[in-house]
Amino acid sequence: MTSSEHPLISLDSTTPPVRGIDAVKDPCLCGCVGINISWFKKVRATPEFKARLDQDVKTMLIKANQIRTSGQQLYLSLQSRANKRPTLEIIPPRRGIVASSVITAEQLTRLQIVTQQLQQPTSFVVASGSFPAAVQWTSTVLTTILIDYSHLMGDAHYFNNIVAFFNNQPVMSLIRQQNDDKLWVVLTWLRGAAYAAIHDKKWVNPFRDRAKFFYKLASTGWDNTTCGGGMYWGPCSSYKNAVTTELYITASIGMYEAFGDQSYLEAAIRGWTWFERSGMINAEGLVNDGLDKNCKYDSI
Repeated sequence: MTSSEHPLISLDSTTPPVRGIDAVKDPCLCGCVGINISWFKKVRATPEFKARLDQDVKTMLIKANQIRTSGQQLYLSLQSRANKRPTLEIIPPRRGIVASSVITAEQLTRLQIVTQQLQQPTSFVVASGSFPAAVQWTSTVLTTILIDYSHLMGDAHYFNNIVAFFNNQPVMSLIRQQNDDKLWVVLTWLRGAAYAAIHDKKWVNPFRDRAKFFYKLASTGWDNTTCGGGMYWGPCSSYKNAVTTELYITASIGMYEAFGDQSYLEAAIRGWTWFERSGMINAEGLVNDGLDKNCKYDSI
């Protein structure tokens, strides 16, 4: 890939390297010590890249607001089916991935069996609200799967398990985890709030509040100064990570749907627009793990 094809490679050298310690607003940005340790050089994207990015964000934001005003959906909701199409145009996968439009009885049976296994006493302990064999981020993902199962199947049998996990989730420990861990938590409780709205409304606000709390923590990882955008993997990382950025985009859309704040929609659009142009998606449509401190992706 040449520098003309990848605007991030033609870097802006007018700004001197930034080293040492930069003060930040969020006291939990770097292990709750109130500083962001920036030993690495902050490489700026070219003015042309930033101008094009800003224009694309503006255009997509105008279109999104027009769609919302018309009463149409911005994208497919959890309960939508394949015969409904998202209104915003998203580039299809280059490798021709085809999803089935029909959920078969066999698939539903397998889903029920897996869910039952994951909720056995040997897998999930109700008293401690925990998955003993899982780490913190996989535990919250397992809970998201359980919420999606409950929503899809209309089965509220495990709702008390969801509440037990919520009440016992190690919040203080998760605060000190990486940004992707925090964003998995956001997605869990946005899904949980959506399900609680149709099952037990008293849990809507507690679930939403936790999602908002962790979104605020994780969103400090978005940085416009280095590489023109993207999410750092963690508080003290110099690495712009693909999964963390994708989670941020997804969480921002969910936050917009939950709270209606325009800033969340803009964050989602900016995240996707930058991600598409960042160079992380290669010519074959594969997503590389991320960008290094020089705004280039590592080859394996």
